[in-house]
Amino acid sequence: MGSVTQATCARIAQLRITGSRPFVDISGIAGLFNNGQAASILREYSAEPHHVLIYSSFIEKDAPNIFAALVWLQQPLSIVTLLENKIHDNQLPLDLKTLQRILDESQLSNQFFEIQYEYVPHFFRRGLHLNIDDEKVILPFCSVEKLSELNGSFGSMSKVSICATFHDLSENLVRFNTGPVSCVC
Repeated sequence: MGSVTQATCARIAQLRITGSRPFVDISGIAGLFNNGQAASILREYSAEPHHVLIYSSFIEKDAPNIFAALVWLQQPLSIVTLLENKIHDNQLPLDLKTLQRILDESQLSNQFFEIQYEYVPHFFRRGLHLNIDDEKVILPFCSVEKLSELNGSFGSMSKVSICATFHDLSENLVRFNTGPVSCVC
């Protein structure tokens, strides 16, 4: 792993918010690859020159989250296969069968299947109330504080802070995220 890849992994690590289920603050992902870093990483992994030329701009525009996940898994060359199959960030999360069909490597397919959810946490919208029944979906909580004084025989209460990138719940600015929002669940 070369210096650009190491620096990118370090920056991804800074964007990761750890807790019971880690997730990535994707607001910083696009900036990781907008100065030719994608091309440099592909070169570090000995990508074909025409792949570097063709796919580095697609990575910046259409698949920075996918590429970040692959860099984190130390498999950045797999982006070529995914982009050739017209897989972009807006299609995440992908099902395991699709990944296994496209990547032909069960180990990477399984690894990517698990990590992709860190790059597509749930987004909380004002006025939208629904049950999240997919156990793979990550809720982007910056902090969780158990409120033991409110526990009851049928459940417990927690105060959570939602990462600013993943909500539009602010009272003052509906269109702009100003910071984490706390709520009791």
